[in-house]
Amino acid sequence: MFTKGSASALTASALAFLFGVTGADRAHSQEVSGFAALGVSTFGPTIQGGVRFTPSLGVRGLYAGGLSGSETEEIEGVPVELDGTLGGLALLGEFYPTQSNWFVAGGIFASNTDVSGSTTDTFTFDTGTTVTGTLSAEATFANEIAPMITTGYRRGFGRNGNWGVAAEIGAIFTGGAEATVVSPDGSIAAPEVAEAQADLDAELPDFNVVPFLAIGVSYHF
Repeated sequence: MFTKGSASALTASALAFLFGVTGADRAHSQEVSGFAALGVSTFGPTIQGGVRFTPSLGVRGLYAGGLSGSETEEIEGVPVELDGTLGGLALLGEFYPTQSNWFVAGGIFASNTDVSGSTTDTFTFDTGTTVTGTLSAEATFANEIAPMITTGYRRGFGRNGNWGVAAEIGAIFTGGAEATVVSPDGSIAAPEVAEAQADLDAELPDFNVVPFLAIGVSYHF
């Protein structure tokens, strides 16, 4: 049978244990920790590395890409040889609003994404000129270094929680797309190249923001 004194002692012991564990966890959570991660994203495979300095703040670097391809596509009856590269580098600061696994990140994305095409054909221009020659074009994001924001969640698993999974969603403010048209061999005169440039500018997609989605597996140390 518990007496008043023994109950008080038990309560005190329980509180001491609770606050001791909480304090240990808090001290552990305040230690600087790092992670490395592999995954996939809307910009291709990703490699990431980061450091969490405090329960609320961290920094992360990200490389996405390694994807490229080429194909011949018929555009308005003209065969065009297309080459494309997808990817970029990001440097992001991270804020953990609840000092948990949920984070909000912001920083910059340096893109190396581009699409280029070339064709040799007989072209008829609005001036009435008909010319056989070569036209080449290259399109990139208007902002090669663009603002980027994301939010996501990381969760550890395993005996020590060193391994983890993460997912995030966000946006890259690319400022739209820009394209340049040239006649690499000079076979088409400048006025006709300028007309081709104007036609391509009118057909470029009207977007200023590109979505970013990523999932991956990480190791924390």
